[in-house]
Amino acid sequence: MTAPLALYVHWPFCRARCPYCDFNVHVRPTVDHARWRDAICAAIDHYAREAPDRPLGSIFFGGGTPSLMAPETVAVIVEHARKVWPGADDVETTLEANPSDKARFADFADAGVTRLSLGIQALDDASLKTLGRDHDRAGAIAAIEAAHAQFSNVSFD
Repeated sequence: MTAPLALYVHWPFCRARCPYCDFNVHVRPTVDHARWRDAICAAIDHYAREAPDRPLGSIFFGGGTPSLMAPETVAVIVEHARKVWPGADDVETTLEANPSDKARFADFADAGVTRLSLGIQALDDASLKTLGRDHDRAGAIAAIEAAHAQFSNVSFD
């Protein structure tokens, strides 16, 4: 059996640029989700032709702030990747999330996400302010609790 593929999907959009961030991110007032969804699915099709017989082992939505994606966009991308690559039903699908997006966690679980990775960064309010984060310690803890209510696999940094 060939080694499974790990698919990385980069969502380059954020509400604001954190002062420590070196990633390819963009702050935009709106994003055309349909256009991005179509482009990501087209890229998946391209790479599926390059590796047609590889099983899909995992999907990772990173960024940027992937929790700004419409859950419908996540669902379409997950479904499309699973369609073009054979894989087990238990493909780990991770999405990086901002703690302030906790109201969307259930929707991401329904979209096929199996693991949530929270960008907490610190549990000290002064440090969070210095880092430009839009949550405080209480918000971070509430997000961890909300994540555990929806996902059996949660990580945070």
